[in-house]
Amino acid sequence: MIVSMCAGWAIERDGVADYSRYLVDGIRSSGVDARIVPLGHYIGGRRCYAEAALKAVGADICHVQFNYSYFNGELPYKNRFLYFAERVSIPLVMTVHEVRIGLGPLASEFSSRASMAAYNALLPILNRWSVAFHTRMYSRARRIIAHTGDHVKAIRALTKEADKVALVPHGIPDIRESDRNVSRPEAKKRLGFA
Repeated sequence: MIVSMCAGWAIERDGVADYSRYLVDGIRSSGVDARIVPLGHYIGGRRCYAEAALKAVGADICHVQFNYSYFNGELPYKNRFLYFAERVSIPLVMTVHEVRIGLGPLASEFSSRASMAAYNALLPILNRWSVAFHTRMYSRARRIIAHTGDHVKAIRALTKEADKVALVPHGIPDIRESDRNVSRPEAKKRLGFA
């Protein structure tokens, strides 16, 4: 079996990329041919996603490690997941690392009070758009894996096939013996928080 793993890959300080590398090591050790289709952060152009889909379809299954940043953000008009998924002609599996259905009112991040008022006035429309977008997004996947019960519940509420959504709690990688008893100052230094 050949699996195209579509994920952030060579990205430092990205938990989903780390998760993906551990997952690929695990599936390769069971004899599965995992081929990496690297995704980046916040790429708006469609060409990158068309090329990723073209690489992905050279396998039996396309497994997407879904994070909004890999598909240009959470706003439906910016997100490129559906553009990508429409070009994938093989079974698509998603591991969903984030679920952000709907938007909330904002009181900051605006250049003016008028912009903030306009955004908050349009919020009901934006929320309906977000629900419609997520419903279409989840319908593209043959199977969906989520790491929390709340995510499973939110996704199942938007799909007609609730049984295609599975709960798989996030694994914890083995820690080398030499890294187990690191002092707090040393841990902060290694993580760049000193």
